[in-house]
Amino acid sequence: MGLDWCLRDKVIEGKEEQNEFNMRMLNELDDEIGKEWKQYLQDNLPGVIGMKEPDEGASEEEKKVWERGIMKYTGCFPNDLHSAFYEEDTTKRMLDKQKEWRQSADLCVVSPMEALEAPRVGHDKEATDWAIAQWTEGKEGQNSRLLAAYPTVESYLEYAEGLYVSELAKNQDGIGTVSGIAVGAESFRGKCLQFVEDLDQDLIDEAYTDHDPDELMGYGERLLIAALTLSSNDDSELVESAAKWCEFWGSRGFSMVPWY
Repeated sequence: MGLDWCLRDKVIEGKEEQNEFNMRMLNELDDEIGKEWKQYLQDNLPGVIGMKEPDEGASEEEKKVWERGIMKYTGCFPNDLHSAFYEEDTTKRMLDKQKEWRQSADLCVVSPMEALEAPRVGHDKEATDWAIAQWTEGKEGQNSRLLAAYPTVESYLEYAEGLYVSELAKNQDGIGTVSGIAVGAESFRGKCLQFVEDLDQDLIDEAYTDHDPDELMGYGERLLIAALTLSSNDDSELVESAAKWCEFWGSRGFSMVPWY
């Protein structure tokens, strides 16, 4: 079981009700998009795989072909079918609504990336230049997946619009020294604590619980004390980095959510 420490956006005082409404609308839109995608798969998978969904009497080979097709179009992104779904008029309308609600939601919170003072693509020149350089590097390296999804730099910039570039953040202290897969750079790989010899089990267990800002600071203080007692320098440095991460974010009013 993995474990990553992630952060909740910090709601601006006085905007709690508006934020709650924004989140409800975004969740409803996510559900709608999910249902549309599921229906789109049902309607189009047989055509792209080249066969109907096998019934109980189908051969093992037919079932394997179908399963490979399912994995290709639902487990690996981007892919042709998923890209085509996003070109549907219905999908575009829902995405436009989603963008509007996200913009409204952004006005109610401070994100971790804002706290790190990370620039955004399409908003800050240095971030936009960074994105252009990333696409150009992919093109020169003949990255077929990148070019299939974003054949022009304009299409890539449209995709990357609003994304924060953590590599260019002014405040790097909040970037996790150890991070997991499919999480933001501001996260910390809490699972690492399981492999630290002599670390108190209560501290390891606590890594799997939600922490509000004050609790996160307290957790960081206990981890820092524990780091001083460890015999291994590597273990001590790891636990100390986890402690500093907790104190950095807790002191700035952010809550930690364990994701596993």
